[in-house]
Amino acid sequence: MLALGSAGRFVQAAEVGERERALIHEFRLHGNGLVNNDLNLAHLHTLAGRYQDALAALARAEAVPVVPRVTLDLRRGNVYALLGQPARAKPLFERALEAAADDTQRLLPALGLARLLHAMPRQAGARPDARDERMHELLVLAARTLRPASTVQVRSRQHLVEAELASGPARLAAAQAALDLLVGSESLGLLLTARARRTQALFEIGDMARAAAAADDQLAFGDDALPELMSPAEPALIALRVLAAVDDGRAARLLRHAAGWLHHTAAAQVPAEFRDSFLHRVPAHRELLALAAGPLLAQRP
Repeated sequence: MLALGSAGRFVQAAEVGERERALIHEFRLHGNGLVNNDLNLAHLHTLAGRYQDALAALARAEAVPVVPRVTLDLRRGNVYALLGQPARAKPLFERALEAAADDTQRLLPALGLARLLHAMPRQAGARPDARDERMHELLVLAARTLRPASTVQVRSRQHLVEAELASGPARLAAAQAALDLLVGSESLGLLLTARARRTQALFEIGDMARAAAAADDQLAFGDDALPELMSPAEPALIALRVLAAVDDGRAARLLRHAAGWLHHTAAAQVPAEFRDSFLHRVPAHRELLALAAGPLLAQRP
């Protein structure tokens, strides 16, 4: 399960995890093994866009007294952030950050909270404040946790969060730093995210030739590839902005696929009370639905 997850094969990893869980129950191997299985399953289901399954796994884990609270709060905060529920996610990230025993445990809550603070103005239709002091404090805290021995995955995630919170040339530099670290890596989710951020940055600075080439590199992963550190729908949005700008007919097909994923996921994997925020408050989802209602699909077969 974990090896598949590290390689970015989140759907397959979650399926293996569910089989492992069935075996744990069959042989009555309860306790820490079952809790860890549910926490890992929650993480994989979240990355695969299976939010209802992720929340169910977290509810099971929470029912066991030995559950590590920092990990539980972090996992649940990640789900709520992707569902467009910042008021639910923020206290969870803050509690995980406060309860973390050391800098290593503080890294992911700090990055999660920084990303949420950046996203919250956009969810309300405003521009993020690049001078947000709390956001920068969290990035400094996260950077302080890095060590020479930190893994490629840990260091590349730091660069990818920096790319998410930046724009233009700064975004491009951070995305390229992540890509340089990931050369030869099998972490497909991180690679897809890094390529998507590079495409986004090149589009922002108006380098359309390189942006189109970057979008091609990104699309080479295929329709079913899933990113880390962003909604599963966001890489498609980033690529189709470029394709539409250069009048590439693939934009309409990509938009249909992404909008179809959104509607299917909202119906099948988002609790009813969160469907509206999932579709209309998450900025990438809101933009995709606006594009799907516009002239792009009508103009192309």
